[in-house]
Amino acid sequence: MFAVVLQVHQVLIYGSYDHTVRLWDLRNSKTVLQFKHGKPLEDVLFFPSGGLLATAGGNIVKIWDILGGGRPIHTMESHQKTVMSMCISKVPKSRQALGDAPSRLVTASLDGYMKVFDLDHFKVTHSAKYPAPILSMGISSLCRTMAIGTSSGLLFIRQRKGQIEDNIPLDSPGLQVNQVEDSLSGKDGPVVKSNQYRYFLRGRSEKPSGGDYYVKGMAKVYFRDYDKELRHFQHSKALVSALKAADSKGTIAVIEELVARKRLMQSLSILNLDELELLISFLSKFILVPKYSRFLIALTDRVLDARAVDLEKSENIKKQIADLKGVVIQELRVQQSMQELQGIIEPLIRASAR
Repeated sequence: MFAVVLQVHQVLIYGSYDHTVRLWDLRNSKTVLQFKHGKPLEDVLFFPSGGLLATAGGNIVKIWDILGGGRPIHTMESHQKTVMSMCISKVPKSRQALGDAPSRLVTASLDGYMKVFDLDHFKVTHSAKYPAPILSMGISSLCRTMAIGTSSGLLFIRQRKGQIEDNIPLDSPGLQVNQVEDSLSGKDGPVVKSNQYRYFLRGRSEKPSGGDYYVKGMAKVYFRDYDKELRHFQHSKALVSALKAADSKGTIAVIEELVARKRLMQSLSILNLDELELLISFLSKFILVPKYSRFLIALTDRVLDARAVDLEKSENIKKQIADLKGVVIQELRVQQSMQELQGIIEPLIRASAR
């Protein structure tokens, strides 16, 4: 059985899931009043006067006259789902003392709504929608800060705007020193509205203090020329820009992207002789790099087959092809020597292992 317990002076209010509300006299440990809410109870709340009691169960909030023997005087069904929490809040006007301010009943429900009721007619004066069901709610002693916990794990903090009343002592519970200093020094100044330019510049000049958790802003992403050209589907220009950038990783990434888009052969076919020289030079330089060799060997075969006619038109390209051929022949000789050396060493290793 679930119980919501509230102790006020010498009276203990007890509400449970069996729909029952009981009032205990702590002086003699006896039940002095008992009545039914009609729904499993989630919260009970005494009004500031002490003569009225609010109970929340299901989507219903009921107001009871305790001095009148537990007589129900009002029922509110403004929520669509179960009301989970209730609080009493003061709503002071400008320069009004907190004790003289009118009280409001605040309710929070699983339908995601927080609603405010006046205590004269029990009408809704304000409501706010949250992105998840509300499980709990609390209001500070000075009625300036509200905390709302939701089922998504998020905690929402709302703070009342305005200056601190002059007649509140500095040692009041819940009053922060920096709030008092700002109020006395007039640092708050006029409220900046959302339609003013200064609204978007708030906090830019503030520096983090020792206890603050500093969250860095996202670094601006700078795109290379070939990235911009790929985004605009300018494939051949992106390939040339990558070759001119002298960035092997970027060039390989661009070529792989062109292969994925099935636009590599089309891009190779429209390269002029100068651009073709850049490509042959790149292949000669990186074809023997182990992590690129398998990919670049296949690319070299494609380039030589597709542009065989154009390769004969430029002396520079002929020279680059000859250099590429020499590099490949030298690498094949090295690989052959390594295989011969491996054939000599393996019998020796086997003989030594016996």
